[in-house]
Amino acid sequence: MLREHPYDRHVSLVTAVAAVVEPPPEWTELQRRFADYLDRRVDTAAQLAAAVMAGDTDAIAALQPLAIAEATGRARPEIAATVTNTVRAAVTDRLHAIYETRAVEVYGTIAAKFNSSAEKFTATTELADPNADPESVVAAPAKVRTAWSDAPLLAAELDELLPALHAAAELCGVPTPTPPDGLLLPLCVDTTGHHRRRLWEAWRNRGRAGRWSALTTLGATIRAHPHPADIEPYRPPRPMETRTATRDGETRVYQVDPEDADYQPPPEPLVYGRASFVG
Repeated sequence: MLREHPYDRHVSLVTAVAAVVEPPPEWTELQRRFADYLDRRVDTAAQLAAAVMAGDTDAIAALQPLAIAEATGRARPEIAATVTNTVRAAVTDRLHAIYETRAVEVYGTIAAKFNSSAEKFTATTELADPNADPESVVAAPAKVRTAWSDAPLLAAELDELLPALHAAAELCGVPTPTPPDGLLLPLCVDTTGHHRRRLWEAWRNRGRAGRWSALTTLGATIRAHPHPADIEPYRPPRPMETRTATRDGETRVYQVDPEDADYQPPPEPLVYGRASFVG
């Protein structure tokens, strides 16, 4: 799998954030100039020929080495690529430096918008269950019907803001794991005090209002992490364990969740030679 170039990654992140907060003008101008450079198509040999026809000796002297360099680059693409990569690296460093001065401020702006939508969404779920049967809502009070109708719209707002929030966090220096859900979940949900497996199940829910209604039903607080530099990836739950218990000659198979608060690991087997015994 090819690794994304740092320039392309940085531009894609800033583009995602730009859906909510525009980048600094200096950043936009430099990125545009580099894009123009990549698209630049100049036939210096034709300009040199015109200079020869016109007898412009100064232009001839200036254009001849450029035409030779251009022809060399066409004949040996690796030479042109080396030049472009040098320019790209310098531009990438400068774009990072420009955006770095505003990254935390931009994250705060997007976080505030996300939190505003999260508060509105949570308020609707306190009035009406987004996954309730429509027939059960028809006879409900007007504010309940409005809340039920608004929930999917507010959930869509959260879905639209999440990529910008994620990109803003990465622009603040937060590394993104693969897959990214291990960062996204703690980025926008307070995981404190919740059962890990139940929280991941809610995160993967695809109901009428998506994961957001499942999270509020669980009692989780939807919010943008206040300090992106302090985010710790949230690991997935460990696999369920299948165990057996024998009593009165009858063997029972049951499952144990290693994420439960009262979880006890299985006893270590005692190994003697080739045989194993569980004490």
